[in-house]
Amino acid sequence: MDQPPKVLTIGGTDPCGAFGVLADLKTFAAYRVHGMSVITVVTAQNSHSWLGATFIDADFVAQQLDAVFTDYGADAVKTGFLGRVELIEVVARKLREHKIRNVVIDPVMVDGETEPMFGAEVTAAYRELLIPLATIVTPNKGEARLLLDRPLGEPVVWTQLQPQLKAVAPGGWLLLKAVAHGRQWGDWLLHQRQSKFYPQTLVDTPNLAGSGDTLSAALAATLALGADVPSAVKDAQTFTHQAIVEGATWRLARGRGPTANFVNFQKP
Repeated sequence: MDQPPKVLTIGGTDPCGAFGVLADLKTFAAYRVHGMSVITVVTAQNSHSWLGATFIDADFVAQQLDAVFTDYGADAVKTGFLGRVELIEVVARKLREHKIRNVVIDPVMVDGETEPMFGAEVTAAYRELLIPLATIVTPNKGEARLLLDRPLGEPVVWTQLQPQLKAVAPGGWLLLKAVAHGRQWGDWLLHQRQSKFYPQTLVDTPNLAGSGDTLSAALAATLALGADVPSAVKDAQTFTHQAIVEGATWRLARGRGPTANFVNFQKP
């Protein structure tokens, strides 16, 4: 290609480099796209402790977004850690204002899959303001429960909720991550007119930190490179699996380590 596509991540920092925009930028580099970042929150965390976070003022987030969109533009955008209604509002407003396409929404709302990180107003803001702009939404099972107004931890047969899941993203696609489907395990892609299950092989490793970030960043990069959504999902899933395998035996931290999303600087 004459020049690389431009891909923006909107989210938080992680000083240890496992989560958030740092994981995204490594993934963008692996896909050989030009990575850009708008910071919404600065966190203090590591592999075993959450120490705190400082949210960036919404007006300054708007300035960052304008700086990117009025100069570089973006061939794809992904959102990660937002966590405040005012931040969701400003991101949604700027995506509409600048007519951004190829929008990947990773709705970061749950710690793991069991504890909500924010109040119900954040879930409502995602549902009403941001998800309607999405090309694809990538919730885990806990986030999907919140978006469906179902209690966390409630036993769910996901195949029985297909119409409700499709209604979460009425104008786009929804990728439900890491879910059982019959006797298989993998990611389930849903659209108003179709659905497809992408089976995955489990890797026995604790090093899964940032795997969701890696997947959504790979999706954004692949969409920017011109893939359709089903092809992008397959490509991103393969890339994420390879990143997990590459880092499976690492012991970089006392707790759960990161994926190796920077080892192979070439997309699969």
